[in-house]
Amino acid sequence: MSSFEDVVIFVHDMETVLQRLNPFQQRLIAMNVLEEYSLREVARLLPCPLRTVEREVPDALDELSRVLLRSGLIKQA
Repeated sequence: MSSFEDVVIFVHDMETVLQRLNPFQQRLIAMNVLEEYSLREVARLLPCPLRTVEREVPDALDELSRVLLRSGLIKQA
């Protein structure tokens, strides 16, 4: 089980990493991954074409992975 301090450190690290993404990528990840909106809902709420959201969410997640790797928060398998 994680301690409260571990959770605080994790949240701080994730906030720092997410700030390295552009604002659109931040919104996509927040809405689709953290808030669990479907891609169709994200497109409707932004508003943005569904095809753009379908293309950009995986790209944003790839960029997030690269930032996490560079920062040492995750290691490549």
